[in-house]
Amino acid sequence: MLTYRVTSFSDVSRTIRDFGATHLVSLVDPDMDAPLTPDTISHHLVLKMHDVDHDRNLPGTPQDAQVADLIAFARALPADARVAFHCVAGRRRSTAAALICDLATGPAATPDRIDAAWQRLRNARPDADPNRALLRIADSQLRLGGALRDLRVVRHMTLDQHAKD
Repeated sequence: MLTYRVTSFSDVSRTIRDFGATHLVSLVDPDMDAPLTPDTISHHLVLKMHDVDHDRNLPGTPQDAQVADLIAFARALPADARVAFHCVAGRRRSTAAALICDLATGPAATPDRIDAAWQRLRNARPDADPNRALLRIADSQLRLGGALRDLRVVRHMTLDQHAKD
């Protein structure tokens, strides 16, 4: 199981320090600079993309190659890695990346494992609203048969229904 924290751009330095992060994933707008890599971080993956929910091959949208880089990053992590993920607000791109990396590490992603990863993400970041484009691309690359897209829809419908009750 991946050990991680999800945070915003403004809190990333504090999160790295307080959590003791060893690895960092920055998902920032194409015109933004990623934060400087602290000495305590052994690998810093920077992915530049807009926070859009479509994955059309347009400049600045999430791309297949970026998700492939994210999955490769996750699969190369040592067992004791402590990963900090951040985007601008810490809600969409970073939560999608954390979920993708959690599923890309360890055993095959069964329905129970996908559900457990979703619950870990919601526990870590209750306001998580993972970027749909990143989830669609990862679902294809991880060969999950629509499980990420379906899980997200089901969970949000359930949460919305409880909010109305």
